Amino acid sequence: VVIQMPDGEGTTATEPYPTFSGTEVFFKSTEAATFTDLTGLANGDCVSVTALVDLFGHQIQLSKPTAFAKTGGCGNAPAPAVKTVDSINDTGPDSKKFLDTLVTVNSVTCDVDSSGNNGSFEIADANSKKIFVNGFFMTPKPAAASGDTFSSVSGVLTQFDVTDQTTHEVTATHFDIDPRDASDLVSP
Repeated sequence: VVIQMPDGEGTTATEPYPTFSGTEVFFKSTEAATFTDLTGLANGDCVSVTALVDLFGHQIQLSKPTAFAKTGGCGNAPAPAVKTVDSINDTGPDSKKFLDTLVTVNSVTCDVDSSGNNGSFEIADANSKKIFVNGFFMTPKPAAASGDTFSSVSGVLTQFDVTDQTTHEVTATHFDIDPRDASDLVSP
């Protein structure tokens, strides 16, 4: 489950909203059954979580939850931050600031067809800056083909660490956009 602070909350003089406003909550399958509010959870639902701040690879997450509930009064659901591909891709200066937050990139073209279990595909902007789109949250999985154009692609900016199987050290970090559903992939 990915959570983000409501629109506008958490703003400081040095880090304006929505930077650093999202994180992932990890539930083991044995824990998930304990929290009935996970069933039927929808985009934009207001939730309250009590959990341990933990690391997964190089990524901060909440784990070992002791409380999780849908609540009210959270304010406005977060709107995606409009970013450029090169600001949030693997070498982008804003990729860590916007990790686990909703982002939108505009005017992009698929340059690598959908593949794999998640229907992942790569998009490029007019300057040939690239980022992957991962269909992990989507049902059905996306089926983009090279040359398909999108006026916008929105979703949660996520991080994927590549780990050496012998040393268990992180050897590379990749960022991708995970659309929440088909409405996050907008064709012209």
